[in-house]
Amino acid sequence: MRNDLDKLLTTLLDGLKDAEMGQAAKAMQVSKATAYRYRKSPLDMPLRSFVGLVEFLKVPLDMSITLHQEELIEAEELRLQFEQRIAEEGGYRIVTTPHFTVNCEVPEFTETKFRAEYPKEQWSLIGRYMDLRQARRDLYLSGSYRSIEIINGSAYLDFYYKKNLFADLEDYLWRRQHAEVVETQELPHVQRYIYVRATPELPVILCYSSGETILRFDDITINLSEDHFLRAKKTLNSFRDNSKYQEASDVRDFFINPLRVGA
Repeated sequence: MRNDLDKLLTTLLDGLKDAEMGQAAKAMQVSKATAYRYRKSPLDMPLRSFVGLVEFLKVPLDMSITLHQEELIEAEELRLQFEQRIAEEGGYRIVTTPHFTVNCEVPEFTETKFRAEYPKEQWSLIGRYMDLRQARRDLYLSGSYRSIEIINGSAYLDFYYKKNLFADLEDYLWRRQHAEVVETQELPHVQRYIYVRATPELPVILCYSSGETILRFDDITINLSEDHFLRAKKTLNSFRDNSKYQEASDVRDFFINPLRVGA
């Protein structure tokens, strides 16, 4: 399972010759030995080193990349475009996601989370951002495509117990969002799985039946070419198969009250 994703991300380093590893390590702000270790296990790479590596490589691979918060609108537009494409084809997407998919966020929750996550300098973008999120939400609720979602169980617990990112969430808004998560679990075109294994946090991967694949690292978005689709899908299927809760009734019970299913 982990090895599949390692192979997927190792493409960032595959093109480097041994003679270039010293320069790459400097760009990543690590030792040469550590750079070689990341070459074997990219999931261990911290965000700072990842950004340095991407800048050093000048993205020579068949992928596009979004590195900055200022481009969050473009990233949302891209995801909407992919979702519209699979909706036209009656296709599917397979995703890993913390907490729950953003497509089931109620608008006030989306806006509150935006203001908590982004600095005030970015708040001028909130109108367009909300419009894009609403378009994605409407498409999701319409059932035009099948959504297979592997949810990070420990991240959902943060939401359920109002910890970390959700510590300041008002009770009424928590109740609204919680009800929305539970209700959308009943949608016939939605399949959800709860992954709670004691392994490193699930990477965020979005894989669309149209052949596109997206990797997310905080504010970094990597759009991989179709060549990586099958490998990414295999990785996601492995996460799905290793999820603790796979039956719809168990997933629903987990959302309602994680203690009910022993989380």
